[in-house]
Amino acid sequence: MFKGFESPNYTQIPNEYLEYTFSHECDLTKVEMQIMNYIMRSTFGWQKSEYSFVCSVSDIQVLLNIQKRQVITNAMSRLTEEKKFLEKKLVGDLPQESRTRIEAQLKKKLKANQFLYRLNIIDNHMPWDVSIDPTSKITDMNERKESFNDKGKRAKSN
Repeated sequence: MFKGFESPNYTQIPNEYLEYTFSHECDLTKVEMQIMNYIMRSTFGWQKSEYSFVCSVSDIQVLLNIQKRQVITNAMSRLTEEKKFLEKKLVGDLPQESRTRIEAQLKKKLKANQFLYRLNIIDNHMPWDVSIDPTSKITDMNERKESFNDKGKRAKSN
């Protein structure tokens, strides 16, 4: 049995998003909500307003442990095109200097036909290459996931 949440460990989430998820109009799938929660956590949870959290489909695929890439691409497309919750940028449209910086931050080579994603924040004029490394967040999220599962297992055994 789950015993409760640790406090005061928290992430600010925009009211517009929370109000939408509480409404009868909310039609987000589980995967779409997981993606949004992860990106919100990674954008706002580290209290680093000078950075823009950028991720790729493969980053989300690793985090959610979903084998079918199409599930993630469909969700990302809907969150970008229909919902307008995310912005996307084609890697090939980035200046070479920006692309090089993002590749260094992500610790991987990007393909010109690959998209990068971030939250659609009003008046965000942040360049795409001023970003936070998502791989460090994936590790942190996995540690949190393991910790949460361990606490649940211990509570059941008591």
